[in-house]
Amino acid sequence: MIDLGVVNFHFTHNCNYDCKFCHSNFFASKEKKILQFDTWKKITDLLNPYCKRINFAGGEPLLHKNLIGKLIEHNNNIGLISTIITNGYFLNNEWITQYGKFIKAIGISCDSSNEITQQDLGRGNGNHVKMVLEKFELIKKFNQAGNYILPKLNTVVNKLNYKENMIDFVVKTGAKRWKIFQLLTIEGENVKHSKDLIINKEQFYEFYEVNKSIEKYGVELVAENVDELTDTYIMIDPEGRFFSNNGNKYLFSEPIFEIGVEEALKQINFNPKNINNLNRMFL
Repeated sequence: MIDLGVVNFHFTHNCNYDCKFCHSNFFASKEKKILQFDTWKKITDLLNPYCKRINFAGGEPLLHKNLIGKLIEHNNNIGLISTIITNGYFLNNEWITQYGKFIKAIGISCDSSNEITQQDLGRGNGNHVKMVLEKFELIKKFNQAGNYILPKLNTVVNKLNYKENMIDFVVKTGAKRWKIFQLLTIEGENVKHSKDLIINKEQFYEFYEVNKSIEKYGVELVAENVDELTDTYIMIDPEGRFFSNNGNKYLFSEPIFEIGVEEALKQINFNPKNINNLNRMFL
């Protein structure tokens, strides 16, 4: 049987931010309505024999916090690990208290310790950095109560931040894993708005070199350049379709809940070798 390891549910187009580099707008989708719980549950049940973890992303997944909460609880009931990537805006103590026990990790996106840089990138209105620190504090307090959610930070490296030393900020967050991504452009998604933010691999690794000493603080630093981001993630769009970013544009399958997992994978030219060499199985 195919081992997918991790499947990323991009289950909403919606987001409260307008990041210039975002490649998860899904402009090619025919429907802008979010699928209901029963449909996502069916997709999860179909995937269960093929994967170990579901990672919830968006858009902003916590815009639909009741739906995602029910799905996370369902995953727990059938033995799947759940993780989330969020901008943090809608993350609150009430939600963590109710669903945190079912979550292995929460990744919060922040690309700079400078509020002006974050605002210029379209992430927030000048208070995103402050808010991110507050959200990591919520996770810390939850963990201090005898629970454990792995705190994780995600950063998109681009023209505005590739020279930045973020070590002091990352230490303040308390993140235990920091994942940095070279800005990736996808035709029909973000090319128009992110063209002035594109960097090359040398600039990406300049950021890595400046920040790699974060590991002496007990933070695992994981770097993925554009080649490592291309056709290496198993992703599902808001219509319940597999999609891949082969050749800097998206290729979509028919809905998984209509044709099944293996047939849908064939439609995106899935190659298991592409996902086996990267450190993603856990987080």
